Amino acid sequence: LLYTNVYRCGVACLPAALKVVPGAAVRHLDAAEAAAKAGNVEGALTAARASTDTAPEHERTWVFRGNLAEGLAQWEDAVSIWTAALVKFPGGISESHRAEALARAGHTEEARALVAKLLGAAPDAPTRPRLLCVSAIVEPDPKKGKTLADQACAEGYRRCCSP
Repeated sequence: LLYTNVYRCGVACLPAALKVVPGAAVRHLDAAEAAAKAGNVEGALTAARASTDTAPEHERTWVFRGNLAEGLAQWEDAVSIWTAALVKFPGGISESHRAEALARAGHTEEARALVAKLLGAAPDAPTRPRLLCVSAIVEPDPKKGKTLADQACAEGYRRCCSP
């Protein structure tokens, strides 16, 4: 249940997080999802890019686009997307997503530094399991890396679980 004063500015003015994404951007998001399901990676990324071009002020379009790039294992694209999202919408979970994209794209030192910063600032944040996984990816000692991956998996981050 959410209560908000949508008339705080004298007229109906929804907070940014509650604003409706324009129909054109939603159509691009739907097209991106359909293309991804059909295995059309380039088409999916192009449609997702169109969603952020159409509605750049809506964080939802950026989050969808970043998650899509991750789901398609397009890690360099994910780095770019999360970096751009953080410029527009600082903080939040986008930083942990960016850390993982950096690690999986091979930007080990940058990922390691970002994880240290994020875990140092909020060691029990909801993003902790993802950050443990990133730590596992960038850990040079395979034994420590396996321990971190197992811990991330145990805390619910399935992308780090061993098959």
